Amino acid sequence: MHSKIRVWDPLVRIGHWSLVAAFTVAYLSGEEESAWHLYSGYTVLGLVAFRLLWGVIGSHYARFRNFVVGPRKVKRYVQSMLAGRPELHLGHNPAGGWMIVALLVSLAVTCVSGLKVYALEEGKGPFAAVGPVHPSHPPSTATAQWHALAGFRSVGEPGVKASSRDAIRAVVVLVRTTHPTLPVRSSVAQATHAAFLRRLPRNGGEQGGLAKAREEFWEEIHESAAEFTLFLVFLHLVGVGISSVLEKENLVKAMITGDKIVKDAARLSGKRK
Repeated sequence: MHSKIRVWDPLVRIGHWSLVAAFTVAYLSGEEESAWHLYSGYTVLGLVAFRLLWGVIGSHYARFRNFVVGPRKVKRYVQSMLAGRPELHLGHNPAGGWMIVALLVSLAVTCVSGLKVYALEEGKGPFAAVGPVHPSHPPSTATAQWHALAGFRSVGEPGVKASSRDAIRAVVVLVRTTHPTLPVRSSVAQATHAAFLRRLPRNGGEQGGLAKAREEFWEEIHESAAEFTLFLVFLHLVGVGISSVLEKENLVKAMITGDKIVKDAARLSGKRK
């Protein structure tokens, strides 16, 4: 006799398909570096954070402790699959459980590295205060760096006294660099900003080279992590297809409806007690 059991709660199902959609949009829009890429990336990161939280406090089959098992159980499950008679699990099977963990980690690395690139290239995002160092995108917290780069004295340096003129120059440099479209009415302000631009190293100099190296480093991590995530998605789909055939269960439908049809309760593993 067949029985229907509710396995996946609504939040797991909504989160799963939302993650599929968000990653698809982010991956396809990656070359354009558009708003679609940015906001879909933020969406992926938010969904990953939610899934990590839900894996601790969520429903029974959504919790990590229900499907993240040791290597012996994974090996036993794989052997049962190769034998053509896989163990049946209501929630994620042992192999699928570790695939979920790998996907979450890979997605998190992809998103965090993407935000680092965004900070270095545009001076925006949650990591903007940590970077960038490129002169064209100075962070709001780096007043002292740009003050020193311009060649003006910094308050607090040994043997240097604070002066109103130095303070004014520092403010003018910061404002004019971060907001280049603002009108400059004062001839002193115009001269100050011009002096700052003249003092920048040509073609970025040593600082520009370091900034470029940091940019390329995080871009490489971001792109590699995205490609690795796509590879994991491929493996995940293959695994779902094989498990669906061997277990005679439509796993895709189960993630849509939330229900699984149990046909052989005697072979069932991981059933909620």
